[in-house]
Amino acid sequence: ATSPRLNSQALGFDVIARNAIQTDPHFAGGQYYDQDQRPDTGLAIARMLGHITYLSVEAMEAKFDPDRHDPRQIASQFEQRFSIGSYLAHQGQKFTTRFDANSYVTLSMAMDLFDLGGTRLKLMETFNEATCDFLLVSFSSDWLFPPAQSREVVNALTALDKRVTYAEITTNAGHDAFLIAKDIATYGPLVRERLRDTETHPAVPSDIALNVDEESILDIIPAGSSVLDLGCGNGQLLAAIRDRCRDSGHVATEHRLMGVEVAQENLLATAMRGIDVIDYDLNHGLPAFIDNQFDYVILNATLQAVENVEELLGEMLRVGRHAIISFPNFAYRQLRDHYVTHGRSPKAPGEFDFDWHNTPNRRFPTIADVRDLLGQLNVVIDQEVFWDVDQGQRIEPDNDPNLNADTAVIVFHRKDQSR
Repeated sequence: ATSPRLNSQALGFDVIARNAIQTDPHFAGGQYYDQDQRPDTGLAIARMLGHITYLSVEAMEAKFDPDRHDPRQIASQFEQRFSIGSYLAHQGQKFTTRFDANSYVTLSMAMDLFDLGGTRLKLMETFNEATCDFLLVSFSSDWLFPPAQSREVVNALTALDKRVTYAEITTNAGHDAFLIAKDIATYGPLVRERLRDTETHPAVPSDIALNVDEESILDIIPAGSSVLDLGCGNGQLLAAIRDRCRDSGHVATEHRLMGVEVAQENLLATAMRGIDVIDYDLNHGLPAFIDNQFDYVILNATLQAVENVEELLGEMLRVGRHAIISFPNFAYRQLRDHYVTHGRSPKAPGEFDFDWHNTPNRRFPTIADVRDLLGQLNVVIDQEVFWDVDQGQRIEPDNDPNLNADTAVIVFHRKDQSR
């Protein structure tokens, strides 16, 4: 819940707070310690303003709207017409009993002058020689340090191939979320995992049970390859790739395994496996990554759920030397029969068995459809693996997989990309 530097809005609040203090008639140019009165009015106002910036609209509505016109009665010089007014008056006055005005001015100015860089290039220069692991956590309703600013740091670290995990915690508590018990319960395990001594406290056992398309992907990727898994789920495929690398002596490439995920439970599960993962919506492309950063970029069982398929495939080919996609084939014979015979919308097999009204699938690709699209993208198909998962059989390419396979795995690369 921080940023490489304050944005102009946050700077503005600090400027107002310092003005409130420094224009207080009792500030005396900061030399008020031997005076009868201190700049308590200015400091209280600064605290009131700062306190608001820590809250979200939702949090303030929940806290103050039910009794908006029923403020607490407290002795104060500040307005108390509304419940929010009496609350802020109390917070401001209490603050003057435990904090110093000059300290507030000095610390807020230090925050305002802190600047790691305002561009991605500058941030990359700042972090270039860092050797530590990074964990960044932001909060969805934090408008003082919005998640976009955390992602600026993440994007720079990712481009530098630094070890980084990032999670945006969904909460209505605003910046204050870092103090709220239920939000601590969400992000706390991420902190604990990243502070874990890997020698004395190994990672949570992988407990890996790959499905057939994941097993096929694992077989395709050579040991020691750098891998980006888009929509990585609970991280079990990446953990299996890592474990195989360790078994084959390729530990040095471990930091080049990374996942992208949006579901918070999956982010936590992946991080608990000791895998780097960043919270990112694939519908926005892959701007965090640079060209040819990974040997393989995987899109496993997610193709039918993304918004802009063609754009994402192009991004995969930009970021990776090879791309691997797996997807349910909606031309599978049982789905055809279900549609034609029963007149019902098709359901993908297994974990994609949804009704038409609650499906996460945006579209219903077939193997023939995907092959046509890849042809339009002018790529080279390196390998295809087809499965009838329902029957537990691998379908050969000459056995009409568009009819007989319910799951497909396709590996491809750009024509101008060396294999």
